[in-house]
Amino acid sequence: MKKIFFAISFFCASALQAQKLTTLSKPTYSIKYPSNWELDPSSNAKQFTVKAPADDAADVIAENLNVVIENLPTIGYTAEQYATFSKGYLPQKVKNFTVLQSKKGNIAGKDSWYTTFKGQQNNKKLQWKQYYIVFKGKVHILTFTAAPAQYNNYLKTVDAMIASYVAK
Repeated sequence: MKKIFFAISFFCASALQAQKLTTLSKPTYSIKYPSNWELDPSSNAKQFTVKAPADDAADVIAENLNVVIENLPTIGYTAEQYATFSKGYLPQKVKNFTVLQSKKGNIAGKDSWYTTFKGQQNNKKLQWKQYYIVFKGKVHILTFTAAPAQYNNYLKTVDAMIASYVAK
């Protein structure tokens, strides 16, 4: 059974590498995402959203990665401080807000932190991974949103997208 699981995992990782990618480049960021994901036409230099294709007819949400760039409140504000602020703010927007993980990120050369959490929004159970990257007095907030049942199916793709993200 372990050999079958390993073979399936290897196949999925290989398929991810074989995906055709599109690069979105703006003055404040760039990112690579799968070509079959849809870029929201309202994307600009401070925000964008890319949505995954529908899983099936019963899909409750289009899994997506959203990025928003905001000014930091003070000089020297860290990604960890922003994550702490968000953990205090998000329960106002997410019912049954529960933090699953919160730790230092690994974006090369950038102060970063991420938090994974779950809860309800618009009467839908959802799961999120929110990455905070602090750079040049701004915080780049990358938010992956998914139905809990689909979260792990998209995580490798989204982590690769986040790894390709460049704050400029």
